[in-house]
Amino acid sequence: GGNYGFEFNHGRDGLSPLTSWFGQIPGTLPMVSGTGEAPCGIMHYDASLFGEKIQSSLLVASWGDSVIQSYDLASNGGSFISQPYAFVEGKKNFAPVELAVDSKGGIIISDWASLRYPVHGKGKIWRISPPPNASEKVQKNDQFQLLNSPYAAIRKNTANEIISSASNIIDYLSNKQIKDIAKPNILWAAANNEHPQLKELLIKALDDKNELIRGLSVQILIEKNLIDNEKFYFDLFQNDPSMHVKRQAIYGLESEDAYKLVLGMFRENTPFIHTAIIEI
Repeated sequence: GGNYGFEFNHGRDGLSPLTSWFGQIPGTLPMVSGTGEAPCGIMHYDASLFGEKIQSSLLVASWGDSVIQSYDLASNGGSFISQPYAFVEGKKNFAPVELAVDSKGGIIISDWASLRYPVHGKGKIWRISPPPNASEKVQKNDQFQLLNSPYAAIRKNTANEIISSASNIIDYLSNKQIKDIAKPNILWAAANNEHPQLKELLIKALDDKNELIRGLSVQILIEKNLIDNEKFYFDLFQNDPSMHVKRQAIYGLESEDAYKLVLGMFRENTPFIHTAIIEI
């Protein structure tokens, strides 16, 4: 036997004042959700075969609770939260450990089949099959369909193919055939390919109704140093109502006056904002 996994920095009881579960210590971030016990297996499930409740969620195997939970992110100010949804529940002899996806979108589960630690030879392998009529609505010859695919890898590759061969990319964000799920891939593809219209595309993205798209646009503008103008980010911080945008805009601020402005955000219970302020 031996010690495996992450070490305890502040003891096992979780009561140390240096353990910041909720981001209460400046410079730390809160947990998105509690899981009841340390997860055994974690897997992101891209496909839509099991319905919208599971699509693009995080599946977590809970050995001690005999359950596989689904976690879907939801915005919470400048942060995120998630509530668990029981995707698969079993009796006490169901002890799910690891998760994987097969080539047809089925979910493979390794089951220790006991709450006892010693090797017992009773383990099982399960496959959760999609409903009989389930199928992905993706046409291989339709580029926009691929761009909107529930699979992250397909979206990423398609966006790279589109951006690397297109001379004019400005109208992609306003194209009604392109869903919000695909827009980050468009922005990152333009950034990674250093497209000549990258700056113009990102500025247009600042008008997007989706706050996460706007926040990502600000992030890339700063990382690529495309706008070296503090007033630009100062105005974004003051005028955009989204905490996600404000948080990213903080990284474009440098002056003492700007720092005094953002210090007022410490009154808000938003650890992601607090962390950004400390980092600048």
